[in-house]
Amino acid sequence: MSQFQDSKVFKDSIHGVICLSPLLVSIIDTPQFQRLRNIKQLGGTYWVFPSSSHNRFEHSLGVCYLGGEMLEKIRSRQPELGITDSDILCVQIAGLCHDLGHGPFSHLWEHFMENANPEAVWKHEECSIKMLDFLIKKNELEDLFHKNDITSRDLIFIKELIVGPDSNIGDDWPYKGRDSDKAFLYEIIANKRNGVDVDKWDYFLRDAHALGLRTSFGYERLLQFVRVIDVPGEGRQVCFRPSSLRLSEVYQDPSVYTRLNDSILDIIGTSYEPELEPAQKLVERLERRQLYTFVGAASPCDGRLQISDSDIEKKLISYLDPKDSFIQPSDVVVTSIHVNFGQGDKNPLEFVRFYTKCNPDVAKPIRKEEISKMLPDRFTEEVIHVHSKRRDSAIVEALKRCLDKFCEDNLFLRHAAENWFSTVPALNGVDK
Repeated sequence: MSQFQDSKVFKDSIHGVICLSPLLVSIIDTPQFQRLRNIKQLGGTYWVFPSSSHNRFEHSLGVCYLGGEMLEKIRSRQPELGITDSDILCVQIAGLCHDLGHGPFSHLWEHFMENANPEAVWKHEECSIKMLDFLIKKNELEDLFHKNDITSRDLIFIKELIVGPDSNIGDDWPYKGRDSDKAFLYEIIANKRNGVDVDKWDYFLRDAHALGLRTSFGYERLLQFVRVIDVPGEGRQVCFRPSSLRLSEVYQDPSVYTRLNDSILDIIGTSYEPELEPAQKLVERLERRQLYTFVGAASPCDGRLQISDSDIEKKLISYLDPKDSFIQPSDVVVTSIHVNFGQGDKNPLEFVRFYTKCNPDVAKPIRKEEISKMLPDRFTEEVIHVHSKRRDSAIVEALKRCLDKFCEDNLFLRHAAENWFSTVPALNGVDK
């Protein structure tokens, strides 16, 4: 029972009882971390699959827990590694804070930033580091970190666990937070070597438990109508005005970013700004379940998608018959989806070493043929989804014929499971 003294217990739907130390709880009990309660882990999937309602908040708790549990197990079985309490606490803090930088609707925000502010080269991991610094300073946690023996080098270590090293990865040892004899610590939260880490363990379990599918829900053009202004002083908040700081620039100010989460749709929907009227129409479509209609899906036969979504849209329109002149280019939406096992087109098991019963002290790679003859030849898949903005059956049927012709001429394989995707939303355009 001693582990529960001065700690806080959380009941998690995946991992059961999670016991966290006072320092971790002090991080959790801040506006910057509580913000994660209002950021859906699966973006817009919740609009179609109601059970996929879990948030970055519980995921971060899970990663913190798994990271600590993993290190405790390793320490008990391999004391010669010299794992310290400080090592474990730093890994837990990194697991807790690794997603602080996520924007509204999680990974969807990254796609929005790519289009709205490509010069920013924005990554949520780097934003997490900025938010962590702000969280510590804003909530005056420096003394508490010091009392828990978290040094300046430990803070560097925590940030490296989240985002990687500052120096060139080609250096003999690019990390500053820990020496090379503890290189294994860098493979727990965000494994750069093979992609197998507790972050993925938790969200695989959590996403499967929620029975949600990783579908995309494009708010890119909707959010381009929005502007954010920073109200100075302690009462800072996110509000909307024309000709002010762009939404894609909010990450530069953590005090404003703290207030930015999935509630942005509610703010847009209740705004009286005339500039937001087109965006409000899209929000209303969501609320009325007037989702874009699924036309079909297809994959390149060679497995590599070498054409942009916009070029596919143009090609599809070029296949229309003259009698279908009532269909406009703006009626069709193409979304490309890229899926892999965490290492692009490579087999992640090539980067994992295994111990054998006959030689338990030596780890070595395992050949593909030693694992199973049933492993796939490719470890990445690229698929295009085609939607119609208008729900007219004549338009949908015409676009289906166009997609068939496109697949035939461009060596794409047409997917048959249309009904399975028929309600996936793709509101990444604005009705004219």
